[in-house]
Amino acid sequence: MKNNKTEHKDKNGLFVLYQNELKYTAPRENVPRHVDETFHQLMKLFLVIGQCFAALPLSGITSKSANSLVFHMKSFRILYTLVISLASAFMGLLTFYWSTSLTLKFENMVPFIWFSSNTVIMWSFVKLAKKWPKLMTHWEQFEANTAIRDRQVHLQMKRLITSSSVGIPLLSLLEHLLSLANNVNTATMCKFTKDPMEAYFKQAFPAFYAFFNVNYFNGIFLQILNLFCTFMWNYLDNFIVLISFGLITQFRHFNSYLHSCKGKPFPDDFWGKQRTYYNKLTNLLHHVNKDLSRIILISYSNNLFYICLQLYHSVTPSNSWIRSVYFWYSLGFLLGRTVLVSATAANINDESKKPIKVLQLIPPSCYQSEAKRFMHQLTFDTVALSGMQFFYITRTFMLSVTGTVITYELVLIQLQRQPTTEYDPCEG
Repeated sequence: MKNNKTEHKDKNGLFVLYQNELKYTAPRENVPRHVDETFHQLMKLFLVIGQCFAALPLSGITSKSANSLVFHMKSFRILYTLVISLASAFMGLLTFYWSTSLTLKFENMVPFIWFSSNTVIMWSFVKLAKKWPKLMTHWEQFEANTAIRDRQVHLQMKRLITSSSVGIPLLSLLEHLLSLANNVNTATMCKFTKDPMEAYFKQAFPAFYAFFNVNYFNGIFLQILNLFCTFMWNYLDNFIVLISFGLITQFRHFNSYLHSCKGKPFPDDFWGKQRTYYNKLTNLLHHVNKDLSRIILISYSNNLFYICLQLYHSVTPSNSWIRSVYFWYSLGFLLGRTVLVSATAANINDESKKPIKVLQLIPPSCYQSEAKRFMHQLTFDTVALSGMQFFYITRTFMLSVTGTVITYELVLIQLQRQPTTEYDPCEG
């Protein structure tokens, strides 16, 4: 009997397709231009915006190839980042000295945590910038070595990266403007001094002006530094979101291809090749985890601290509608950003498990050793982003964090005494 299953391989030899059973995927050179954009190219706008605020100081971010990425210690970008980070570190030390010289109160430690954590974020991005060229080169090579690309999946990633690159910075700018309005309102109410400018700066940066006189130069510089810190805090979360989008897309390309294989009677060798490609995917994730796990841990530590801080203040009433608007917007934006980071990162783990559904539909006669090994790997391996292996971002982890935050809020409500007066913005 003549065998009508003519075997075809793509140019990389990773996928075996059988005539009249599957539609052959076009080689990379025939893929439309908008699908041919690499992840490195799609990140261009986001990285340019970040470098305006001293993040990822390396050259070549606007080039077409990741091979052009270069990190130079002796460059203007490094100098720019160094000035901002040293200023933040100085403010961190100053606020620590100021807070310890006063009565020990939790609220007095918040400025120290704000500036010191942002200093750590800035230097973490410098360390990442050293590794970024190698990581993006590996990612680009991975994209070049596969012809399996789903046009709709790629376009969806492009839209998500563009909208997130612009949308989240705009929302964080709105939060910063509301913060300025709240500080102006507080300075007006408190009347620390007759000069409104002096009143504003002393209210906004009490630690600095406990040791220095007020003038326009240092006041404007502190405002710019605070803007940089606000942006860096939000940029850190957005960065994790965009990396997650990129990884999700790679898994979806693979899952889209496997979906077309569902229920087909392929030989065992076919599933061995799919497992080989899946291992290449998980290897890419391993490289990302290796370089990004530090900033993932910092992101969650920061966000959980400020969520708890905001919830702590939520049980105290306010006598100013401006403060109320700023507070609830800031809390809502923080919670939304944390959920976005967690949901997108957890989606990587979800996508990594989807091939299980395809393997479950393999005809019994074809379910042999390679398919079993692939199923075992999918079932028991944890494929997810991690915070230096202290935790893996999955849906289970999201539920655990949510439960912890809700418990914290319930304890606060239970222990909160009825205040005799409303919130005093001039206190301290």
